[in-house]
Amino acid sequence: MFSKLLLIVCAIGMIACTLLVNRQQRIETANEIANVHRRLLIQEQLLWSVNSVIAEKCQPIKVRKSLNNIDSSWKPIPSKPRKLHVETTSTTNSSLDG
Repeated sequence: MFSKLLLIVCAIGMIACTLLVNRQQRIETANEIANVHRRLLIQEQLLWSVNSVIAEKCQPIKVRKSLNNIDSSWKPIPSKPRKLHVETTSTTNSSLDG
């Protein structure tokens, strides 16, 4: 009788320890997620501040003044991509058909 009671107490103790370990792992995981989230927010704030600095320094008037100080000629980047003309040959079409 005493051995059965001791076995039950030991089993309950091991189950309790297992549950405590599981709880601690969940707490550590939640803490890690919070730390990652905090670092992400800091990086986003840094990104927005850098974006605002770039936008401030790249005003069209300032860019034009800088380009006028350079001797070479500059052309604007086209707003629409140019269409590439691809020539198809009869061998290309026949190889796709077969």
